[in-house]
Amino acid sequence: MRFILTTDFQVEKFKQSAKKLRRSNTLPHREALDKVAKANGYNHWHHVTICHQETVNRFGDGVKAGTIDPTSYVEREVAFILGCAEKGDARLVKIGSLVFFSTEDGDAWMLDPADSLALCLRWRGERQEFSIHESPERFEIQWDGRFDIRDGAFFVESANPRIGVRTILGYPSTDIKDVLA
Repeated sequence: MRFILTTDFQVEKFKQSAKKLRRSNTLPHREALDKVAKANGYNHWHHVTICHQETVNRFGDGVKAGTIDPTSYVEREVAFILGCAEKGDARLVKIGSLVFFSTEDGDAWMLDPADSLALCLRWRGERQEFSIHESPERFEIQWDGRFDIRDGAFFVESANPRIGVRTILGYPSTDIKDVLA
């Protein structure tokens, strides 16, 4: 299941929307919550609650929309996704404009969908060399490739000689595409 940054404010807003929907359509409460969750990009209401708890775990209780500064999360998310890859824990995380994912095979990537940029963090179980610099004002990422999702497969052109140009099957391509939509 993919992670979506979910603040207290968003959860309350979703609950209010579900309450209105329930009243106007005489839907059961649970069904109204699920409809609102799906309309906002989640799989179901339980997905909302899981993402909210993960947001609290990563950024602290009471986090507000727009208060998570992108310059403070890149290295933390890289460490998180590398840890998941090392354990073979497949995860997909979107925070701000960046997407991070790990696979059961131990690969990990960071993507910038706006520019189709890719950075391999871990390949075939081995951490890759990469450069990310953060400061309070900004962050810089030395991207080493470009990516695309084609016919359900992950296509990458990487300057990393171990990866090169390849189409990779078995990555969460459909989930990545859904997150990008």
